[in-house]
Amino acid sequence: MSSMSRSSVFGLIIAASAVCYFYYAANRHRLAQLPPNREYVDSRVGDIVCRPDGEPWARTTETRVIVSVGSSRCSQCLVNRPFEEEVFEKATESNLPFYYIFSEATSNTEVAAALKNSGRHVLRARLREFGAIRTPTMMALSGTGKILFLWTGTVPAVKHDAILKALLSTDGTFLQYDSVTVQEFKGRCERDPDCQIVALSAGMPDPSFASKTRHIPLSRLAIRGRYELVSSSHLFIDCRTAFTPFTCQEAAILLTKLGFSNITAIDLPHRAGPCISY
Repeated sequence: MSSMSRSSVFGLIIAASAVCYFYYAANRHRLAQLPPNREYVDSRVGDIVCRPDGEPWARTTETRVIVSVGSSRCSQCLVNRPFEEEVFEKATESNLPFYYIFSEATSNTEVAAALKNSGRHVLRARLREFGAIRTPTMMALSGTGKILFLWTGTVPAVKHDAILKALLSTDGTFLQYDSVTVQEFKGRCERDPDCQIVALSAGMPDPSFASKTRHIPLSRLAIRGRYELVSSSHLFIDCRTAFTPFTCQEAAILLTKLGFSNITAIDLPHRAGPCISY
């Protein structure tokens, strides 16, 4: 290859790299302008979700309500179907309202109609507005729509009984993952010599915790997390190093699927309130 050809190829590589970088930078800036507590975060325990049809969830505020958010094209939803049916049967025995919620996609029309024809309560919604984009998600709500318990993803066999109990009663309720402010995180980690921190990018917001930090991108977390993190330790995920808060929430849910039970997200925002509309 002549020197002219090599120079041309090298120039094209530099130009392509520059285009990719500026596109990434522009896109990242655009995403940073979007309201993260609305666009990128699913509801959590303590948040309020509203019935998509505008009606009250129950006749009394004390009534416990069970909600299952699913999709006909969700493979995890199929895996979770026996557990969902078990919860439905026990909720029916206890006279607890049970609602199925599906997105407005036409792919869900058939399964929604079949459930409705069998006498079950089915609602269609824009899942982003409802506050649960990820499926499957199961919730226990108060009559006012306040989330009392929530589990996203398939139900591990070792947690079957605990999740079932937390959905159906006030006893034994626990968090799939917790969230704290930056100051709360610093206090906890300073008191815990075994705490571990996951940074989802190369950033280091707190250099004083560098020795406790592992830089693992979300795309590698399922593999590296098994070998580089200690499941018995208190694990903090630094949302300040995530591309969006939604990414940080995804990391927390993924780690619960890997068997980590003491997970806390740092600086993860809540949604901006009930009945959000975009």
